[in-house]
Amino acid sequence: WKRLYRRGLVHVEVPMGEDDCIAVPPLEGFVSNKDGDEDSDPVEKLLYGMFFAASARTTIRELAHVLGAPISEVREAASVACRLGFARR
Repeated sequence: WKRLYRRGLVHVEVPMGEDDCIAVPPLEGFVSNKDGDEDSDPVEKLLYGMFFAASARTTIRELAHVLGAPISEVREAASVACRLGFARR
């Protein structure tokens, strides 16, 4: 399974529900290249917002409300953050 994943033949998905919570541990060694460009990727903006707003007790629904974003987009961004290892479910 790991060999298939490393070759890019398997895609891992982390399903997120509205009542799921994510925890964002300290991002050691993380370097932001965010330059304040208003035309930047909307998912990137959402991820940055989640990094600062999420706590281990904040649900996806609450994050969506705080960030002013649709729940479906926050669920997808949380899934991406978990897949990349920036957050834990």
